[in-house]
Amino acid sequence: MDSKVEFLQSNAEFVKNDKDARTLLDLFTASAFFEAARTSDGRLILDRYDSVVPVSSAEYDTVVNSAYYLAVTMMNRQLGNLAEFYKNSLLFLAYTPIEQLDEASRQRIGSEVALAALCAEKVYQFNELVWFSYLFLMK
Repeated sequence: MDSKVEFLQSNAEFVKNDKDARTLLDLFTASAFFEAARTSDGRLILDRYDSVVPVSSAEYDTVVNSAYYLAVTMMNRQLGNLAEFYKNSLLFLAYTPIEQLDEASRQRIGSEVALAALCAEKVYQFNELVWFSYLFLMK
């Protein structure tokens, strides 16, 4: 996984003048850190965007929002924050065309979201779980 992070970081110079590209590169790097169980490194990157991307999501391309919520979802999965995992998973799915996810990813996300909704405290909108499960079944 370190080679993935090194590759992403080696391209920072190429995208430094493009806000969306730089943000996307940083978010992919954060996701790579979370995949490698380097939660604190990924969190350092996300901290730079926590007050920017959610507040001004309309200013960013949909793919940037998708990458942001994927990284936040991965972090919350590692930290065991089920309610936040659930909420951010739904935001990730809102910004990600379902066609971009392969069948295995759809099933994994659907299962994880369902389990988080059932196990998390303060998740009151069970109808969302049923609705998203229905959408996954219909694809």
